[in-house]
Amino acid sequence: ARSQRFYPAYCAASTDIPLLPVGKVLTAESVDGGHSWSTLTSAFGDDDQGVACQVSALMLKQTIASPTTGEQLPALIVVSADDRRRRHGIAHVAVVHRSSRTFGPRSELEWVSHADITSPQTLFAYSSIAQLSDGRVLVLFESSPTDSWADGLQRMYLQELAS
Repeated sequence: ARSQRFYPAYCAASTDIPLLPVGKVLTAESVDGGHSWSTLTSAFGDDDQGVACQVSALMLKQTIASPTTGEQLPALIVVSADDRRRRHGIAHVAVVHRSSRTFGPRSELEWVSHADITSPQTLFAYSSIAQLSDGRVLVLFESSPTDSWADGLQRMYLQELAS
């Protein structure tokens, strides 16, 4: 399991901003209340694929045990396509390690699992995630039964994520 810091994110979806890479979710850190910022970096790793900009996130109502420390911690689910082609929906689950530090990161994510929502070739776009009162987590997303952009995104799908 790898650990990663999490900061406010900006989605670079347009070529209107020439200095930002297209199809990346970017983060920067401020340790002085927003007066200055660190260099922008990719939130999900700076790989060649990038991630699609339709990212949904949800804090779970229940805690999850950290594989590293064993303690019960708040948990976050992040849902997105696997790459900028908007295919292969994936749910990433992390536990949130909090710090009482005044400066520097106040939270750090420990990614604990990754689950396929769709197959690698299936179109995946415009997702939304919700947790029901009974604890189940559902993802609503748009896709096409043909896996072809020529046919367009024709259907909405509702899928329960396994616990």
